[in-house]
Amino acid sequence: MQQIPLLLFSLLLVLTNTQDCNNPLLDVFDLPGLSDPQSGSDLAYCDNLQSGQTCCSSETVQGFQERLNGLTTSLQDIAGQRDVYITELYANYTHQYQRVADDLSDFDEEVRRIRNDNPNIGNGLSSQFNFLLRLDDKLDRIDDNFTRAFRDYQEKRQACFVTLLQVQTSAWCLACDPNYASLGVNNDGTVNASPDVCNAIQNDCSPFLFSQNYLNPLFQAQQAFQRLESLTNFLREYKNNGNTLPDTRLIDDENPRTAPTERTSSIPPNCDTNSCEWQCSNLFSPQYVLNTTIAGNGAGVNGGEDVSFAPIPMFENSVITARLGKARLLQQTSSGTWAPNLAGTGLNYDVALDPADAQSLLPKDDRTDDDDDYITDDTDDTDRDRTDNDDTDRDRPNNDSTDDNTDNDDST
Repeated sequence: MQQIPLLLFSLLLVLTNTQDCNNPLLDVFDLPGLSDPQSGSDLAYCDNLQSGQTCCSSETVQGFQERLNGLTTSLQDIAGQRDVYITELYANYTHQYQRVADDLSDFDEEVRRIRNDNPNIGNGLSSQFNFLLRLDDKLDRIDDNFTRAFRDYQEKRQACFVTLLQVQTSAWCLACDPNYASLGVNNDGTVNASPDVCNAIQNDCSPFLFSQNYLNPLFQAQQAFQRLESLTNFLREYKNNGNTLPDTRLIDDENPRTAPTERTSSIPPNCDTNSCEWQCSNLFSPQYVLNTTIAGNGAGVNGGEDVSFAPIPMFENSVITARLGKARLLQQTSSGTWAPNLAGTGLNYDVALDPADAQSLLPKDDRTDDDDDYITDDTDDTDRDRTDNDDTDRDRPNNDSTDDNTDNDDST
């Protein structure tokens, strides 16, 4: 009869020994840990630990709200700068770019004539000409419903930020959990997460990513304005000189690869509106949550040909910031995975829809434009210059052209 209590005691001893405070996420997130687990009953947050044990003091967990507020502020500061910049780009487009682009569209015949007479120059000119006209088509679409598209972009960003912050703060609570080994935390700091975690990120952040990409032509227009003016002036001079090629460069020397493209967005590889696991695997890395690629761009891939950003410092200590690159979410379906209640930490998420009040910068007539229907493109809104021989003798291309890609060529 005494064997049953002894067996239960042995089982309890085994379970107790599986708990410890060597959780690698404590180092990843720079959290001071306790030497041994203690009761979590007095924790202000991390509801899942309050009925069990914790490896973080009540003071440490109490500081999670302040840490959350700081991260939210960092993200929203960059998002606000982005919003103001978008409204400035729209104003530049309507007052400046659009006028020159309309002039360029009048030179179809001149482009065709130059290509027939001098293919060496004409093919490069045609490539630039058609890239700019395709870009103008996309800009026309944005111009028709900019206010609604911009508000939609902000709404989707807000939803994405809340989910990202929920995942991030849930991970802080996971770092305090002495049962981490059975919850998917590996010795190297990676986390085997339930597919539900990745699905939540994709469901709430992919719409933001693609709505940002829909506005991408505004950034391209800013970057391509010098090219547009140069090409228009070249063709005007050609026409005014009796169809004689001017003794000037086709476009200026600016190389698109070295031009200031820090505002461009791009869709991560193997990413579409139905699936974008890049968002999950890069969640805790500086290239994602702590980077302008999500707060500022909603899309840009660090290390891409035309996009490169420095991380947002979460702490003043750069060594500590560098540690954040250690953690990764690894989507797993097996047992022993992390499946948190993302809304169950007890922390408060105060994410503003319009952190810089950028809506107030729009013309008054545009601010009430709530009813316009629009469809965002599910493809990358950047374009690669084309050089096929039929491009100049064409109608203006369809907005859903399948040859859209990142404009990194300077085919002159």
